[in-house]
Amino acid sequence: MGTGKPLVIDGHQHFWDPADGSCGWMTEDYASIRRVFSPEDLRPAVAAAGVDKTILVQTWHSLDETRAFLETAGRTDFVAGVVG
Repeated sequence: MGTGKPLVIDGHQHFWDPADGSCGWMTEDYASIRRVFSPEDLRPAVAAAGVDKTILVQTWHSLDETRAFLETAGRTDFVAGVVG
């Protein structure tokens, strides 16, 4: 066991882009969040909250989205894993 600060993990977060067709569930009731949410949108909040890593959770049932999220995790330093 290390003597450093414990790792802080946010166990559930999403990225999405309504323009890519993955947000069919996002009706007008969700207008306030109907915009792109990317790693760069989340990065400041993660840093401010002292979160070290996050788990990116799929927004809809799609193998293509899971593959895209795995690619995102591979290039995003704070995404530790994907739930597809």
